[in-house]
Amino acid sequence: MELTHYDLQAKLVLVGGYLGYRTFVPAPDKGRTTIYGNLGRLCTEQEIPEGSIPGLSLNTVKFVDVIWFDEEGYPTHAFEVEHTTDITKGLLRLYQVHKLRIKMFIISEEINKGKFQREVSKSPFAKIKNEFVFKNYDELDDFFQSVKHFSQMQVRFLANNG
Repeated sequence: MELTHYDLQAKLVLVGGYLGYRTFVPAPDKGRTTIYGNLGRLCTEQEIPEGSIPGLSLNTVKFVDVIWFDEEGYPTHAFEVEHTTDITKGLLRLYQVHKLRIKMFIISEEINKGKFQREVSKSPFAKIKNEFVFKNYDELDDFFQSVKHFSQMQVRFLANNG
């Protein structure tokens, strides 16, 4: 089955939740239906936690596909899913938030890895190219499946059955 952009966002939101992060997707995506349920309902955050991001970056950050926040509300990971859109646009959105010192990921098909590598070698990305991470759909799915399984096992093991 071919996953949509929103299904991939939902996977990232679910992984973040399984790992204990607070999760956020942009307002225009919140009403989207995915194979995992409504994207907005899967998120823990309907708004970016107040005070977590400087005002200057806020206008860009609120359009990043998925953001994970720590328990205090500070951003830790940003993901751009490049399913049918241009990798360069995703990199530009992430570049705008790189000063927040968060981990920045492009999630795309493996066939796009060469384009990703070429683009991060160009200006303005070249000076921080090692801060960008490329992961393909299979890597995301493997991570999703293992984290989901661990989360289920953790709940069962730690359950109070007494």
